Amino acid sequence: MKFLISVPILSIALFVPGPVLATSYPPASIQKFMVDCTRRFQKQAPPGFGGRGTAFCTCMIEGIQAKMSFKQFQRLASNPNDPALKPIQRGCMFHLF
Repeated sequence: MKFLISVPILSIALFVPGPVLATSYPPASIQKFMVDCTRRFQKQAPPGFGGRGTAFCTCMIEGIQAKMSFKQFQRLASNPNDPALKPIQRGCMFHLF
């Protein structure tokens, strides 16, 4: 009897739309961010960790896209040390190391 009740509820859950995900930034902007971020990471990384730049920067751009509009991102592009990026940086460092 429990099976018969849970099947309709499950089928309803599959058709209810979820939250709309953030629209991705333009590919050229993401590429520029990745190149710049990876270069900065390699210069600042502790010895032996320079090769993790791509993973760190991928985490960063994903975090930025999830939390900021493209206009906000564009304003931050000229200041990679902006305090608004610190929580995202800490989260990525935690996952990376």
